[in-house]
Amino acid sequence: MEKNKVIIIGAGQTGRGFIAPFVKNSEKEIVFIDKNPELINKLNEESKYTISYCGNACDPIIIDNYSAYELNSNEAVKAVSESDLVLTAVGGDNIQELVPLFKKASEERKAPERLTIVCCENGIDVKRPLINAEIKAAVTEGIIFCTTLAQDENSLALLTELYPSIPYDAAVSEVKVDVSGYIPEMRFSDLIQRKIYTYNCLSAFISYLGSYNGYEVYSEAANDEDISYLMEKAAIPLNKAISLEYDVPLADQTEFSGLAIKKFKNPDIVDTISRNARDVLRKMGPTERLIRPLRLIKKYELEDTYLLIVIAAAMYYAKGEGDLEEDTLEKISEISDLPGTIQRINVLFDLFVKGASVKDIIEFV
Repeated sequence: MEKNKVIIIGAGQTGRGFIAPFVKNSEKEIVFIDKNPELINKLNEESKYTISYCGNACDPIIIDNYSAYELNSNEAVKAVSESDLVLTAVGGDNIQELVPLFKKASEERKAPERLTIVCCENGIDVKRPLINAEIKAAVTEGIIFCTTLAQDENSLALLTELYPSIPYDAAVSEVKVDVSGYIPEMRFSDLIQRKIYTYNCLSAFISYLGSYNGYEVYSEAANDEDISYLMEKAAIPLNKAISLEYDVPLADQTEFSGLAIKKFKNPDIVDTISRNARDVLRKMGPTERLIRPLRLIKKYELEDTYLLIVIAAAMYYAKGEGDLEEDTLEKISEISDLPGTIQRINVLFDLFVKGASVKDIIEFV
């Protein structure tokens, strides 16, 4: 077995730019696997790339001495079968595509030790497709708090935040993650939910109100006076609800959301509104970043107005994308059981349609 070789499936921004340095710093060889043949060819042709850090927080790092194979190739199957650890960064919706690779690798695997797979996808129960497929491995999940961005679409070079760790679910039996920066977390399910319902929820204010105000740069929208006001006001009931639901001190949860807002406002992280606003209908789902926090806030009888504003803004964004039909909110979000909520959202949505300023909407509510 190649105990000094770690597989990273997903050679995009997160896998290549955030996860890879942890593996390199652990003095282990990196094997990239990706379904994009052009990316794999570029990785092999250039044989190295540079990762820089926002605000020059530390010196750039060069990633080299790696291998790169296309997903489901014979080389990829062999590499997985001979490794003890696989880290994925493919997006939660794409985990299912990895099943054939893991099935084939399991058939070829000769070691008595079980393979450990860590799905670093920032979703709830993203490992489920691998569990359902009965993959012969210890399958767990990790959380990514860091933003990593491409500096140039024609370059492998990346820009990332300097973030010290990746928490992973240590409650799964037989999990072995011998990579620096991977931190065992016993209350992982609570942490991933808190992350989505805090970071991702507050991010929606920037994405959809920022788009409405004509911003293209994410941090500029985050620093907009009216958007910042709404985000800060929304965080108050949100923090209280999450603190109560997950039994964490309010001070800890408030600090957690404060770190999120500080990150969003950092001008050194040059992100785009369009990247963060995409997939709007999925983000309006019943267990997603807007509707689940809304239910928690209502459960504890807290102020929901600010969250309703961003849901209406998300609807307006969906309208602009051509994704909004008359009953989309009822179908996608499943909130018909919340008395008066749809009606209140529709009133706010009409204000966006009529072109009211965000300041006017704040005054209206």
